[in-house]
Amino acid sequence: LNKIADALATLERLEQHHPIFSRLYQERGHCYVALKDAAHATAAYLRAVDINPALIVSWNMLEGLYRMTAQTDNERMAAAHVAALKNLPPEVLTATSLFSDGDLTPAENIIRAFLLRHGDHVEAMRLLGRIALRRAVPQDAEVLLARVLVLAPDYRAARFDYASAMVERQKYHQARVELEMLLAQDPENIQYRTLYATASAGLGVHEQAVTLYRELIGAGAEGPHLHLSLANALKTLGRREEAIVAYRAAAALRPD
Repeated sequence: LNKIADALATLERLEQHHPIFSRLYQERGHCYVALKDAAHATAAYLRAVDINPALIVSWNMLEGLYRMTAQTDNERMAAAHVAALKNLPPEVLTATSLFSDGDLTPAENIIRAFLLRHGDHVEAMRLLGRIALRRAVPQDAEVLLARVLVLAPDYRAARFDYASAMVERQKYHQARVELEMLLAQDPENIQYRTLYATASAGLGVHEQAVTLYRELIGAGAEGPHLHLSLANALKTLGRREEAIVAYRAAAALRPD
Protein backbone atom coordinates (compact mmCIF):
# COMPACT_ATOMS: atom_id res chain seq x y z
CA LEU A 1 0.00 0.00 0.00
CA ASN A 2 3.11 2.25 0.07
CA LYS A 3 2.37 3.27 3.66
CA ILE A 4 6.04 3.11 4.57
CA ALA A 5 5.84 5.24 7.71
CA ASP A 6 3.06 3.02 9.08
CA ALA A 7 5.06 -0.09 8.22
CA LEU A 8 8.13 1.23 10.03
CA ALA A 9 6.04 2.14 13.07
CA THR A 10 4.58 -1.38 13.15
CA LEU A 11 8.06 -2.89 12.91
CA GLU A 12 9.22 -0.69 15.78
CA ARG A 13 6.40 -2.04 17.95
CA LEU A 14 7.26 -5.59 16.86
CA GLU A 15 10.90 -5.02 17.82
CA GLN A 16 9.87 -4.10 21.37
CA HIS A 17 8.30 -7.55 21.80
CA HIS A 18 10.57 -9.69 19.59
CA PRO A 19 13.95 -7.93 19.31
CA ILE A 20 15.80 -10.90 17.80
CA PHE A 21 13.29 -11.80 15.09
CA SER A 22 15.45 -11.57 11.96
CA ARG A 23 12.72 -10.99 9.42
CA LEU A 24 11.53 -7.79 11.06
CA TYR A 25 14.92 -6.26 10.23
CA GLN A 26 14.74 -7.64 6.71
CA GLU A 27 11.34 -6.02 6.29
CA ARG A 28 12.71 -2.78 7.72
CA GLY A 29 15.43 -2.93 5.09
CA HIS A 30 12.78 -3.26 2.39
CA CYS A 31 11.04 -0.18 3.78
CA TYR A 32 14.23 1.88 3.65
CA VAL A 33 14.90 0.68 0.11
CA ALA A 34 11.44 1.99 -0.81
CA LEU A 35 12.46 5.31 0.77
CA LYS A 36 15.77 5.22 -1.19
CA ASP A 37 17.67 5.38 2.11
CA ALA A 38 20.66 3.14 1.38
CA ALA A 39 22.45 3.68 4.69
CA HIS A 40 19.53 2.69 6.90
CA ALA A 41 18.57 -0.15 4.55
CA THR A 42 22.09 -1.56 4.74
CA ALA A 43 22.12 -1.35 8.53
CA ALA A 44 18.77 -3.14 8.74
CA TYR A 45 19.81 -5.96 6.41
CA LEU A 46 23.10 -6.38 8.26
CA ARG A 47 21.20 -6.73 11.53
CA ALA A 48 18.96 -9.33 9.87
CA VAL A 49 21.85 -11.50 8.65
CA ASP A 50 23.70 -11.04 11.92
CA ILE A 51 20.78 -12.81 13.62
CA ASN A 52 20.04 -15.19 10.75
CA PRO A 53 22.87 -15.74 8.23
CA ALA A 54 20.58 -17.91 6.10
CA LEU A 55 18.40 -14.98 4.93
CA ILE A 56 19.31 -15.12 1.27
CA VAL A 57 16.97 -12.23 0.41
CA SER A 58 18.82 -9.91 2.80
CA TRP A 59 22.19 -10.95 1.36
CA ASN A 60 20.86 -10.33 -2.15
CA MET A 61 19.71 -6.87 -1.17
CA LEU A 62 23.04 -6.14 0.52
CA GLU A 63 24.90 -7.18 -2.60
CA GLY A 64 22.87 -4.70 -4.64
CA LEU A 65 23.27 -1.90 -2.09
CA TYR A 66 27.02 -2.38 -1.90
CA ARG A 67 27.23 -2.37 -5.69
CA MET A 68 25.22 0.86 -5.83
CA THR A 69 27.48 2.52 -3.26
CA ALA A 70 30.72 1.23 -4.83
CA GLN A 71 31.73 -0.89 -1.81
CA THR A 72 33.48 -3.55 -3.88
CA ASP A 73 34.87 -5.70 -1.08
CA ASN A 74 31.55 -5.78 0.74
CA GLU A 75 29.74 -6.54 -2.52
CA ARG A 76 32.00 -9.56 -3.05
CA MET A 77 31.42 -10.68 0.53
CA ALA A 78 27.63 -10.52 0.15
CA ALA A 79 27.81 -12.28 -3.23
CA ALA A 80 29.84 -15.09 -1.65
CA HIS A 81 27.15 -15.56 1.00
CA VAL A 82 24.45 -15.67 -1.69
CA ALA A 83 26.40 -18.26 -3.67
CA ALA A 84 27.03 -20.42 -0.60
CA LEU A 85 23.37 -20.36 0.42
CA LYS A 86 22.21 -21.20 -3.11
CA ASN A 87 24.42 -24.30 -3.01
CA LEU A 88 22.68 -25.63 0.08
CA PRO A 89 19.83 -28.14 -0.34
CA PRO A 90 16.49 -26.41 0.37
CA GLU A 91 15.89 -28.48 3.52
CA VAL A 92 19.26 -27.52 4.97
CA LEU A 93 18.70 -23.85 4.14
CA THR A 94 15.25 -23.90 5.77
CA ALA A 95 16.52 -25.71 8.86
CA THR A 96 19.46 -23.31 9.18
CA SER A 97 17.12 -20.34 9.02
CA LEU A 98 14.84 -21.86 11.67
CA PHE A 99 17.82 -22.63 13.90
CA SER A 100 19.12 -19.08 13.58
CA ASP A 101 15.77 -17.71 14.70
CA GLY A 102 15.70 -20.07 17.69
CA ASP A 103 13.14 -22.56 16.35
CA LEU A 104 15.17 -25.61 17.35
CA THR A 105 12.53 -28.36 17.21
CA PRO A 106 11.35 -27.81 13.61
CA ALA A 107 14.97 -27.26 12.53
CA GLU A 108 16.02 -30.55 14.13
CA ASN A 109 13.07 -32.46 12.66
CA ILE A 110 13.88 -31.24 9.15
CA ILE A 111 17.62 -31.89 9.39
CA ARG A 112 17.27 -35.37 10.91
CA ALA A 113 14.86 -36.40 8.15
CA PHE A 114 17.27 -34.99 5.56
CA LEU A 115 20.23 -36.94 7.00
CA LEU A 116 18.22 -40.16 7.04
CA ARG A 117 17.72 -39.76 3.29
CA HIS A 118 21.12 -38.37 2.33
CA GLY A 119 23.63 -39.78 4.80
CA ASP A 120 26.79 -37.87 5.65
CA HIS A 121 26.12 -34.33 4.47
CA VAL A 122 28.70 -31.99 5.97
CA GLU A 123 26.53 -28.90 6.42
CA ALA A 124 23.54 -30.88 7.68
CA MET A 125 25.69 -32.73 10.24
CA ARG A 126 27.28 -29.48 11.37
CA LEU A 127 23.83 -27.95 11.86
CA LEU A 128 22.68 -30.94 13.91
CA GLY A 129 25.82 -30.54 16.01
CA ARG A 130 25.07 -26.85 16.55
CA ILE A 131 21.51 -27.74 17.57
CA ALA A 132 22.92 -30.19 20.12
CA LEU A 133 25.18 -27.43 21.48
CA ARG A 134 22.24 -25.05 21.74
CA ARG A 135 20.25 -27.74 23.57
CA ALA A 136 23.17 -28.21 26.00
CA VAL A 137 23.93 -31.76 24.82
CA PRO A 138 27.62 -31.25 24.03
CA GLN A 139 28.44 -34.96 23.95
CA ASP A 140 26.19 -35.37 20.89
CA ALA A 141 27.69 -32.25 19.35
CA GLU A 142 31.20 -33.63 19.88
CA VAL A 143 30.44 -36.85 17.98
CA LEU A 144 28.71 -35.09 15.08
CA LEU A 145 31.30 -32.34 14.68
CA ALA A 146 34.21 -34.79 14.92
CA ARG A 147 32.67 -36.65 11.97
CA VAL A 148 32.30 -33.38 10.05
CA LEU A 149 35.99 -32.64 10.53
CA VAL A 150 36.91 -36.10 9.23
CA LEU A 151 34.95 -35.32 6.05
CA ALA A 152 36.01 -31.64 5.84
CA PRO A 153 39.19 -31.02 7.89
CA ASP A 154 39.61 -27.48 6.51
CA TYR A 155 36.12 -26.35 7.54
CA ARG A 156 37.00 -23.60 10.03
CA ALA A 157 33.47 -22.90 11.25
CA ALA A 158 32.96 -26.58 12.07
CA ARG A 159 36.31 -26.71 13.89
CA PHE A 160 35.26 -23.70 15.97
CA ASP A 161 31.97 -25.42 16.80
CA TYR A 162 33.93 -28.54 17.76
CA ALA A 163 36.19 -26.46 20.03
CA SER A 164 33.04 -24.97 21.59
CA ALA A 165 31.78 -28.49 22.31
CA MET A 166 35.13 -29.32 23.91
CA VAL A 167 34.82 -26.29 26.19
CA GLU A 168 31.26 -27.26 27.14
CA ARG A 169 32.53 -30.76 27.99
CA GLN A 170 35.39 -29.22 30.02
CA LYS A 171 37.94 -30.75 27.65
CA TYR A 172 39.91 -27.54 27.73
CA HIS A 173 43.23 -28.90 26.52
CA GLN A 174 41.68 -30.36 23.38
CA ALA A 175 39.77 -27.13 22.84
CA ARG A 176 43.00 -25.15 22.94
CA VAL A 177 44.61 -27.53 20.43
CA GLU A 178 41.74 -26.95 17.99
CA LEU A 179 41.77 -23.20 18.57
CA GLU A 180 45.54 -22.97 18.07
CA MET A 181 45.01 -24.49 14.61
CA LEU A 182 42.39 -21.84 13.87
CA LEU A 183 44.43 -18.97 15.28
CA ALA A 184 47.40 -19.98 13.15
CA GLN A 185 45.23 -19.21 10.12
CA ASP A 186 43.35 -16.19 11.51
CA PRO A 187 45.18 -14.76 14.54
CA GLU A 188 42.96 -11.66 14.87
CA ASN A 189 39.64 -13.53 14.93
CA ILE A 190 37.72 -12.30 17.97
CA GLN A 191 35.65 -15.48 18.38
CA TYR A 192 38.73 -17.72 18.31
CA ARG A 193 40.61 -15.52 20.76
CA THR A 194 37.67 -15.29 23.17
CA LEU A 195 37.11 -19.04 23.27
CA TYR A 196 40.85 -19.61 23.68
CA ALA A 197 40.80 -17.32 26.72
CA THR A 198 37.83 -19.26 28.11
CA ALA A 199 39.65 -22.57 27.62
CA SER A 200 42.74 -21.10 29.31
CA ALA A 201 40.67 -20.09 32.32
CA GLY A 202 39.15 -23.58 32.36
CA LEU A 203 42.64 -25.07 32.54
CA GLY A 204 43.43 -22.81 35.47
CA VAL A 205 45.86 -20.66 33.49
CA HIS A 206 44.21 -17.54 34.91
CA GLU A 207 47.11 -15.12 34.41
CA GLN A 208 47.11 -15.90 30.70
CA ALA A 209 43.32 -15.65 30.59
CA VAL A 210 43.45 -12.18 32.19
CA THR A 211 45.99 -11.05 29.60
CA LEU A 212 43.90 -12.43 26.75
CA TYR A 213 40.67 -10.85 28.01
CA ARG A 214 42.38 -7.48 28.47
CA GLU A 215 43.80 -7.69 24.94
CA LEU A 216 40.35 -8.41 23.53
CA ILE A 217 38.76 -5.51 25.40
CA GLY A 218 41.63 -3.24 24.41
CA ALA A 219 41.18 -4.23 20.77
CA GLY A 220 37.59 -2.98 20.88
CA ALA A 221 35.77 -6.26 21.47
CA GLU A 222 32.81 -5.27 23.62
CA GLY A 223 30.13 -7.14 25.45
CA PRO A 224 29.41 -7.78 29.11
CA HIS A 225 30.56 -11.41 28.87
CA LEU A 226 34.20 -10.37 28.30
CA HIS A 227 34.25 -8.12 31.35
CA LEU A 228 32.47 -10.79 33.39
CA SER A 229 34.98 -13.46 32.36
CA LEU A 230 37.84 -11.09 33.14
CA ALA A 231 36.32 -10.37 36.56
CA ASN A 232 35.96 -14.07 37.35
CA ALA A 233 39.61 -14.73 36.43
CA LEU A 234 40.79 -11.76 38.53
CA LYS A 235 38.68 -12.89 41.48
CA THR A 236 40.21 -16.39 41.28
CA LEU A 237 43.67 -14.81 41.37
CA GLY A 238 42.70 -12.82 44.47
CA ARG A 239 42.91 -9.46 42.66
CA ARG A 240 39.76 -8.18 44.35
CA GLU A 241 39.76 -4.49 43.46
CA GLU A 242 40.49 -5.16 39.78
CA ALA A 243 37.73 -7.78 39.77
CA ILE A 244 35.24 -5.27 41.19
CA VAL A 245 36.09 -2.80 38.42
CA ALA A 246 35.53 -5.50 35.79
CA TYR A 247 32.24 -6.64 37.34
CA ARG A 248 31.01 -3.05 37.37
CA ALA A 249 32.01 -2.66 33.71
CA ALA A 250 29.95 -5.76 32.86
CA ALA A 251 26.97 -4.43 34.81
CA ALA A 252 27.24 -1.04 33.12
CA LEU A 253 27.06 -2.69 29.70
CA ARG A 254 24.12 -4.87 30.75
CA PRO A 255 22.24 -3.32 33.66
CA ASP A 256 19.70 -6.15 33.88
